[in-house]
Amino acid sequence: LAVKTGFGLRLPVWGVFEHADAVGLDLVKAIQDYVLPDLNNQPHACALLNEKVASGELGSATGHGFYDWTARDMDAAKARRDRFLIQFLRGGSALSNELNHHLSPPGHPGTNKKA
Repeated sequence: LAVKTGFGLRLPVWGVFEHADAVGLDLVKAIQDYVLPDLNNQPHACALLNEKVASGELGSATGHGFYDWTARDMDAAKARRDRFLIQFLRGGSALSNELNHHLSPPGHPGTNKKA
């Protein structure tokens, strides 16, 4: 539920690699190095992420990360994400209607779930 109504909402138009490039791969690495020891058997960020950070490929701010941002526009990517989220949250998409159907409590108007 938390993923569907939080981070997951933007995934149809804003994938995890775009997000990482937007916030900075150095920040992503620092967060993973801090959190992964408590969540995973691998206690640090993956080798690819470590290599990118070590080589200075930190995302859109440096022009290179998982994507080549010299050929892409981060502002356009953010605008596309924001348009999608606004439309979704206003209920103007089939995806939002489907999600609302599954998240509404039983007996809630707009669902055919029975209490």
